[in-house]
Order: sequence, then structure tokens, then C-alpha cells
Amino acid sequence: MAGQGQYVETTAMHASIQAFENTAQDLMNAMRQLKQFLDQDASAQIYQGQQANAFNQVRTQVEADLNLAGQKLSDMAAKMKDVFGNYSHNDGEAAAEFQKLTDISNSAGSLNPGVSGLLPAPSGSSAVASRLGGI
Repeated sequence: MAGQGQYVETTAMHASIQAFENTAQDLMNAMRQLKQFLDQDASAQIYQGQQANAFNQVRTQVEADLNLAGQKLSDMAAKMKDVFGNYSHNDGEAAAEFQKLTDISNSAGSLNPGVSGLLPAPSGSSAVASRLGGI
């Protein structure tokens, strides 16, 4: 029979997984919206010449980074569920699986923190940065 402490831990783990999944879904929706903004700006041809080439390079890299982030969120959610399902079993194995996610993310690099400084902001109201509150 499970003790009160195990019930509380199980409930907390379930709540944590649910909160992570909800937050991950919100982030995935925001990433889809960002991709749409980038696609709209690309099709509107806001940038010309070398700026257009630079924008397309940045857009391609950001989309690749967002795809990787989405995959990592899915992998993390799956690992959390797996660990939750095997809660009383091999703790070391679960820790190693989470470490693999960290290692893969670190080897892929971060989500281009310097991207916003690569291109000048266009004056038009359809700019991605203005839609996202200037980030």
C-alpha cells in the first residue's frame, strides 16, 4: 500500500508534467506564430538586396532552431512521462536520459540570441520585431 508521502510526490509529479506540457504547447504556438511572421515578412519583400539575403539566412537559421526547440520540448515531455511511469525504478537511468537531452541541446547551440541585432529594423508596421513587442 502506498504511503501518504508517495501519494503527494506522485500528485506533484503529475501536476508538474501537466504544467510542463501546457507551457510547452503555449511555446510551440508562439513559435508557429513567429514562423508565420517571418514568412509574411519574407513574402512582403520588406528587405531588398543584401538585407534580403541576410534576412533569409537568419530566417532559415531561426526556423531550424525553432524546430530543434520544438523537438526538444517533445522529447522532454516524453522523458518526463516515462520517468513518471517508472517512478520507483531506476533513478540513475532516468537521470542519464535527461542528461542526454541536455547534451544534445548544448551541442546544437542556443537559439541565436544575437539574431535581433543582425538586421536593421524596417520602418514598416509589418516588421516581426514590432509585432512581438520589440524583442
